[in-house]
Order: sequence, then C-alpha cells, then structure tokens
Amino acid sequence: MMPEGKEFFVSYTGADNKWAEWIAWILEEAGYTTLIQAWDFKAASNFVLKMQSSATDTSRTVAVLTPDYFKSAFTQPEWAAAFADDPKSEHGRLIAVRVADFEPPGLFKAIVYIDLVGLDEIAAKEKLIKSVGSIVTGKRLKPDSKPVFPEAKLSVIHAPFPGTTANSKQFLHNLPFNPNPFFTGRDKMLDNLHVALQQKATAAITQPQAVHGLGGVGKTQLAIEYAWKFQADYDAAFWAGASSSAELHARIAMLATVLNLTEKDVKEQEIKVQAVMGWLQSHNRWLLILDNADTKEVQDAILTILPPGLYGHTIVTSRIADWPVGYNDLVVSILPEDAAK
Repeated sequence: MMPEGKEFFVSYTGADNKWAEWIAWILEEAGYTTLIQAWDFKAASNFVLKMQSSATDTSRTVAVLTPDYFKSAFTQPEWAAAFADDPKSEHGRLIAVRVADFEPPGLFKAIVYIDLVGLDEIAAKEKLIKSVGSIVTGKRLKPDSKPVFPEAKLSVIHAPFPGTTANSKQFLHNLPFNPNPFFTGRDKMLDNLHVALQQKATAAITQPQAVHGLGGVGKTQLAIEYAWKFQADYDAAFWAGASSSAELHARIAMLATVLNLTEKDVKEQEIKVQAVMGWLQSHNRWLLILDNADTKEVQDAILTILPPGLYGHTIVTSRIADWPVGYNDLVVSILPEDAAK
C-alpha cells in the first residue's frame, strides 16, 4: 500500500532520475518527507494507480523541470493534479525546480520556479531548502546579510586610472565603484595596508590582509579606495562578495568572465572557480578583495578556497577579528567626528 501523508511527491522523467533522487534526499535531510518513484514504487505494483495516489495523497508536488519532462506522457497528469488544486499558486501545491537551461513551456511560463541551473551543490542545496522553506512556512526570502549595492555590477572593465592619459596601461578590474573624492580620514590606514601587503609581496607569497571592524565603519570603502590609490602596483583588481559560502563561490566563479577564461561558459560552477584559482596561481600583480566575510562558515570557506603560494594580494573585509597568523590584521575604527564631517 502506498504510504500516505507524505509532504512532497517528486515528479520527474526517467532521464532525470539523478536530479530527482538528489532533490528528494536533500528534502528528507532537511526533515521533510517525500515520495519518489525510484524509492517507493515497488516491482509488480500498478504504476498508473501509484502515480495517481502519489499526486493526490501528498501535500505538494515537486516538478523536476527539463526538456525531457515535457516530452513524457506520464508527467503531465502528475503536475496537473497539483495545478488543478491550486491554479493561482496561492498554497504552493506545485513547486517547479528547473535543473536544465531552457524556457519551460505552456502554463509553466507563469509559475515562478526554483532555479538550480549553474549552481554548485552547496549553493543548490541552500537555495532549494530556503525556497521550499519559504513556500511551506509562508515566510519571505529576505537574505541574512545586506545585499550588494546595485551599482556593484560584475563586468569586464578595462579603464585607465582617472587623470592618466589615454595611452596609459589599461587596468583590468570589476571594482564596484569609482574612487570617492570625499574619502577622508583614512590615509594612514591606506598607507599601513600598502606597507603590509608590499612587504609580503617581496617574499613572493600572498599573505591576505584582514580588514575587520564594526559594520558601517567603512571596511569595504577602505579596501576599494586602496585598490584605486595603489592601482599602479597592480595589473588587475577583483572584487567578490563573501557574505556566505555560496556567494563566495558564485562571485569567484563569475571572475572567469571578467578574466575571459576558456571555462567562463561552462555550467559547473566549481570548474570556473578552479579556473580562476589557476589564473591567480600563474599570475602576479593582482589584488583580490573578498568583501563582508562576517561568519565562521565563510572564513573557513576562504581558507579552503585560496591555495597557498599565491603571488598577488588579497584583502578580506570582515567583522571577525580572529583570523589566522598568516593574515596581517588592520583594525578599522570609527572616524573622529571632525574627520567624518
């Protein structure tokens, strides 16, 4: 007899069995109950009847969206039952999860899907659980950390330093904003940061500089201003948000496009991350800014992702004061009132 009272029925076609089982596993790992053909449809059972009861006896149907899903004769009745019970998607009866890069046809054009395309396993798991949790509880998907300022667009920019001639050497960067003409009161900190990084560079070993302090005291601005003020020391400067492990990996992967690497168009995020790390290992005169690394999880991710023996400079902005011995520490304090005016 088919188990009753399960929360999620995973609807998929045989070609996508691996994705379906991964999704079911992650949901059950998070404490939900699932019903999936690969695990629950026993031999000699009536497939059509079990498919019918699965779609109607579970609380929600998870549709694993790929082009093959819409070619199958059996998947439409599975998701149609959930859609009929909730045609306005007010109760989340039908949950669409896109795992292939294509545009879902028909009625699915109007359904907001959970998009896992292009994510690595860590990021995909995090997105799936957060999205499903939001549907089940009705809570908003507000992030835990402040979003990146909208002007911080990751794009390839070849720009000379402001004030130099058009024939000056081009500077590869994706810094999120231009030099701030009103930046003041931090000259000594910029010089201290410069001295610390340059001393380590002469040893041809990257010793990342952790810039930590309270939120809102200018860590990000300090790091970006450093990149602009000492641009002559670098051929390239890269910025990557690091508010979570998932964002860190995603932003590092996006640098493959900034660098125009061969791997920039591959779907596997980790391949792009490794390609970027390979570029950093084989080049010098670069600056990498990892921004808002404020949790132990992200700190561990940074220590794992950055290979030893790099020949460039890395600045980590963080609220965490406890960084490893290899990280020179610069504490950012609140500006005096007269400097802040």
